[in-house]
Amino acid sequence: MITIHKEKNTVNIRFEGDTLASIGVSHKSLREVLSSCAANNIEAPKSSYHQMQIEALGTGWKISAVKNGSWQNWHMKFSPSALIFPTREGEFITSPKKIPIYQSYHLSYPGTASTKCIVVFLKNDLGFVLGAEPSLDYAKLSLTHLSEDIFIYNLLQNMNSLYLIPFHRDWEAAVKEFANIFELHKLKVNNKLLNKPRFLLQMGVRDFYGNAYIKDFGDLFPMISEFATSLGEGNIVHLFGTNELGFDCMFPDFTIDGSLGGESSFAELIKKIHKLGLYVSHHFNPRICDARWLHMNPKYKDCIVLTDQGFPWVEFYKNNVYFVVNSNKEKWQEFCLGVIKKFRDLGVDYVEIDQIAYQRNLYTEEGGLGHGYQELIDATKQLGVKFWVEGVSDIYKLADDCYYQVLPRDRFQLWENGENRRGYVYGTAFTKFYRTLVPEANISFQLVTEKAKVKLLPKRLKIMKDLNVQVYDLELGFVDEKYQDKFKKVMTALKFFKSAV
Repeated sequence: MITIHKEKNTVNIRFEGDTLASIGVSHKSLREVLSSCAANNIEAPKSSYHQMQIEALGTGWKISAVKNGSWQNWHMKFSPSALIFPTREGEFITSPKKIPIYQSYHLSYPGTASTKCIVVFLKNDLGFVLGAEPSLDYAKLSLTHLSEDIFIYNLLQNMNSLYLIPFHRDWEAAVKEFANIFELHKLKVNNKLLNKPRFLLQMGVRDFYGNAYIKDFGDLFPMISEFATSLGEGNIVHLFGTNELGFDCMFPDFTIDGSLGGESSFAELIKKIHKLGLYVSHHFNPRICDARWLHMNPKYKDCIVLTDQGFPWVEFYKNNVYFVVNSNKEKWQEFCLGVIKKFRDLGVDYVEIDQIAYQRNLYTEEGGLGHGYQELIDATKQLGVKFWVEGVSDIYKLADDCYYQVLPRDRFQLWENGENRRGYVYGTAFTKFYRTLVPEANISFQLVTEKAKVKLLPKRLKIMKDLNVQVYDLELGFVDEKYQDKFKKVMTALKFFKSAV
């Protein structure tokens, strides 16, 4: 039986007299919050001077700092045997000691962390879930390997409570209890289109270097027609890289390449796709803008997120320089909605809202980028356009027939401050965590990737059925000289396995 006791300014979690973990909280000024967003230092506990209160819940406890209205830096000291860290859909870290001593692993919420809920496994099959209320406000999580067996977990947030639920073996039951506290089942949306699993075929037009292997948008139609013949009506074709410079170039320039037939050819392709009983999706990234694009559109310079030193926040993709844009700015919202309206007028049914639940969140005076992204989601719904979000979330509220994209990455990379950028640095992707926490949200899952490993189809189909996946993602990449062979290989295999869907 796990018990907790308040002693001075800490809360100790105990089992049969042994202390399993200690929780404390300290205050942070706004300046310290800004510095912590950019700092490349180890997050370690500061002196705890908040008084804390403990409230018993049905299966656990609510731990609150008495002092309200300020940033709280929660810190927990413990010795885990394993962890489920909330890296997007979940990262199962079976060997926490893989994290080098004195090194920190960072996530930001809502962004690289889909939730503020972590699962800690201890000895003797004991463990606990520790989390905080979902919020659109910026938060920062970090895990620091302090010594051989000791770890420090930090949660910086503008909220004054944590929720702790212990478990013996059954971590899933504890996660469900945490989810019930905040009614995360309400993230379920109504489905008319997604009332059964749908396939989404990804077709890139111009690659990162501006290369295209078609002469006109209409050249895509024969494969799309075969896609419809193989898998039936109601599925989705996702197009990206349709601007003249290529994918990832000149964002947020989403003009339709004139040398491939322009908007007239593109709109005609969409009409023909609709006649097949299929839907059309298009990529859109509202998070970043290319430095070259900003130079040509200087009126948006005041929309760029600034560091606490007053410099533009810069990121690099495919050797291009990008600035992160503040989604809360009305001028930027109007621009984004203008792009989405253009897609709608061309006949596009779905828009991918890229990066907002997959890349790091940044602190802004509005409380982070999350508020602006939810406003964009709501406004897109009002336009009558459906959408899907790159990444998963426990806070963004979707519209009917919209969904989150589960996007496991084989490769991993960290940002300069030790924050996760992609992949799973110390563990493995663990979608079961997110599905346990948010069991009814619509999600997609990669059935096949550019490698087109059809031998994995039976295993992946079983996983997707177990996860109750709404959209089966065929991420075959750019339409190049290899695409058609991969496409035919996948269609042939899927016709065989279609009865399993």
